[in-house]
Amino acid sequence: MLLPARFAKREFFRKFDFVNVVQAFGHSIRVKLRWRDIGPSKVFLTKGWRKFSKNHKLVEGSMLHFSVFSIDETTMPINILSL
Repeated sequence: MLLPARFAKREFFRKFDFVNVVQAFGHSIRVKLRWRDIGPSKVFLTKGWRKFSKNHKLVEGSMLHFSVFSIDETTMPINILSL
């Protein structure tokens, strides 16, 4: 899963290796962040994202809303807007 680089740079003050992804009223899953600075900056959700997406039955085209807590920038709540 590719995160918009502007979002990642704005929300993560440091280049974390992992974040906790949590859906409202759900369990969190630790997901690896892979930062790529060659060419246009990109940030990928890798290890753990597949499990999260399968558990929540996400498909291509699903709309998600990501946010990051200002107090705990290693937690990333996700609202699933549509499947």
